Amino acid sequence: MATADGVYAGRQRDNRWGVANSRIGYRHPGRGVPSSNVAFADGHVEAVAGDVFPRALGGSNDPAQVRSENLNGQYTVYANPEKALLP
Repeated sequence: MATADGVYAGRQRDNRWGVANSRIGYRHPGRGVPSSNVAFADGHVEAVAGDVFPRALGGSNDPAQVRSENLNGQYTVYANPEKALLP
């Protein structure tokens, strides 16, 4: 993910729908949860629901949960999630 609706510059750890200080603008209707338009580094654009938007390490985010959200071909906020998240 390169950019999203809202202010997506830093603080990727606080980006889920309903989380205080979220910097993503979830202003589009979704499947029960609002979504955000996201531009990816490969050039495509897609709507991503607020309950599956991946978080980054930091704050009170559980590292195991962050790994599960960013690895295995899922959406990621990391340029190289394997390097950033695996020992």
